[in-house]
Amino acid sequence: MATYGGCLLALLLLALLRPMPLIGLGRRPFVVALILCGALPALVTGREKMTEATEAELAALRVTDTAAYLERLAEYDPARWLTELEQLDPAGFAAEMARQAEAAEVERREAEARRAAEAREARERAEARRRSECSQTFETQAYIAAQTFVTRELRSPGSAEFPSIHRGEVSSRTLGGCGFRLAAYVDAQNAFGAVIRTRFVVELRRVPDHDAWDLVSIAFGT
Repeated sequence: MATYGGCLLALLLLALLRPMPLIGLGRRPFVVALILCGALPALVTGREKMTEATEAELAALRVTDTAAYLERLAEYDPARWLTELEQLDPAGFAAEMARQAEAAEVERREAEARRAAEAREARERAEARRRSECSQTFETQAYIAAQTFVTRELRSPGSAEFPSIHRGEVSSRTLGGCGFRLAAYVDAQNAFGAVIRTRFVVELRRVPDHDAWDLVSIAFGT
C-alpha cells in the first residue's frame, strides 16, 4: 500500500507542478501510469495472499506430512528447505550435503580439465606457430649445417655433393625447440676414389643466442 500511495503522490505532484494540458491526460503514457497505479494494490494484495496461502499450506504439511512438506518447501524456498531438512531429516540432510559436495567436486574437476585443455591447446597453437616460423626462416640454414656435420664424417670431404633442398630429394621435418630432422643423400669418394651415394639422417637444433646449430644425432645408411 505504501507503494500505491507513493505512485498516487507522484502523479499529484506532477499535476501541481505542471499545467494539466501540458501533462497530457489524454496521452497514452499518462493513461498507462494511471492504470498501473490502480492495478498495483491488487497485484500486491494478490501476492501477499498467495504467500499467506503457501505458508499456511506449508505449516499444515509440516505437522501432517513431513516428506510432503520438505518436497513442497524445496520448490518454494530452497535455502529454508535445507535448514528444515537438517532439523527434520538429518540422514537426508547428510545425503544432500554429500550430493552437493560430489557435484561441486565434479564441477571443479570439469573446470580444471577445461582449463588444462585450453592451456594445452594454447601451447599447441604456439608451438605450431613457432614451428611454422622456424621452418620458413631456418630450414635452408639447417640443411647447410647438416651438410657440414655430414661432411666431417666423410673420407673425402672435398668430393661431397648434396642434392638441392628445392628438388624434392631432401626430407625435412621440424622438431620442438626449433629443431629439424633432415634426410637426404651425399655423393662422395670412398677410400678407393670411387664415388658412392650414402643416405643420411641428421637431427639438429638451433642455438638462438649464438646463431649456431647443435648436432643431436646423425645416422648413415645405404
